[in-house]
Amino acid sequence: PNRHEPRGPRREACEKRGSRRSFVRRAGARATTALQSAMEEYLAEHNLHAILRDAVVHVVEQRPADPIKGIVQYLVTTHGVDLKDLRSWEVQAAVVDRAFEPDAKAAAAGGGGGG
Repeated sequence: PNRHEPRGPRREACEKRGSRRSFVRRAGARATTALQSAMEEYLAEHNLHAILRDAVVHVVEQRPADPIKGIVQYLVTTHGVDLKDLRSWEVQAAVVDRAFEPDAKAAAAGGGGGG
């Protein structure tokens, strides 16, 4: 017998804890697998792998100065993405961005620096 191995009630508690840990591990693995399956299903349903792959290949071939804009332009021209749908979101985001600029905070606090 190993002299470092727990004996009696302590050993039983360790065995119980070990089985509880493996249960938690198995449950976590099942949840991860379910999430992964849902993601893969969504990607396949909308053909996102191929669309994004093509967009990235296009950008790499064209090498625009701003690759993100290049991807957006590719999606607009090849997949009919309507930027008007995104405009209201952009306007709202710009308002929020301005609220967090240092000058805007100072002006709101009355320390606009005019003088």
